[in-house]
Order: sequence, then structure tokens, then C-alpha cells
Amino acid sequence: MSNQIQSDNILLERLRQKEEEAWVLLYKKGNYQAVKNYVLNNSGKEADAKDIYQDALIVLYKKTLGGNFTLTSALSTYIFGVAKNLWYKRLNKKKRIANVDISNYESLLSEEFSISEGKIIEDKINEVKLAVDKIGDPCQSLLYLFYFNKLSMEEIAKQLSYNSSKTAKQQKYKCMTRLRKMLNL
Repeated sequence: MSNQIQSDNILLERLRQKEEEAWVLLYKKGNYQAVKNYVLNNSGKEADAKDIYQDALIVLYKKTLGGNFTLTSALSTYIFGVAKNLWYKRLNKKKRIANVDISNYESLLSEEFSISEGKIIEDKINEVKLAVDKIGDPCQSLLYLFYFNKLSMEEIAKQLSYNSSKTAKQQKYKCMTRLRKMLNL
């Protein structure tokens, strides 16, 4: 085993012991710049890179707490591999949602319009579509799953990897608040 891997395994042991300094070292060793470059070169934004990097560190931490995890490559290589897989999964999720016909945004609007107000309804629908497109993930996915697929909060929590249905419900509330704000409602 190389000195680098031994050093990284010592750092992981310090993480298991919940040493704060270990987190600081982990952030420095994790090679955020490589993850950022990868995400930016694959249809992502800097905010996406930060999210993916954070998620990769959480995956590593959970594996470390499991107790029987042994690092067989450099820590930065492992984190980059995890981040790359997480980004790939996120892109696939976005691709699936983007390929689905989401023309039923009418359910987000009040149904109290009369037929003579058809133009107003059409304008509102287009406004909602633009707002939902701009709101991005995870809000876009969550709202789609709730309003169009009619999934329960438990199912949404599982599908979007939330800890509980309560978390999914709170996220939906935040998303709807953002959407209403974007629409000036």
C-alpha cells in the first residue's frame, strides 16, 4: 500500500472519530477543482459542482462510518469517481424528465377561468411553464412527480433520495413558494 493511501486511510480513521480537523483536510485533499471541471464540461454549473462535491463527501463519510471500508486508491481519486457517478445519475434523471411531455401545467393554475378568458389562461400557462423551466432541479422534478405523476410524498422521498416524506413535503413547500414568487402570486 502506498504512503498516499496509508495517509488517506489515517484521515478516514480520524473522520470515523469525528475530528473536525479531519473535515478540513478532507476538503483540501478531495480535489474539488477536478470535480468542478468535470461538471462544468458536462452540462453543469458551478452550483451543481458544489452540490455534487458535497454529496460525494457525504457518500465517503457514510462509507467510513460503516466501519469496514478500506481505501484502495488515492482519496482524491475515490471522491472524483463518486462525484462523477453522482453527476451521471443526475444528468440521466434530468434527461428522463426532459423527455416527458409536460404540457399539463394547467393543474398548477386555478381552474376558475371562464372559456372567454382563453388567451389569459394560455398566457398564464406559458408563464408557469417558463417559471418551472427556470426553477430547475430538484424543484422541477419534485413538482412534476407530485402534480403530474400524482405520486405520494413517500414515493417522491424515495425517488429523489430524501430522508423522509416530511422532508419532501417541506421541499415541495419551498419550491411552490419560489414558483409563486417567480410568478408574482
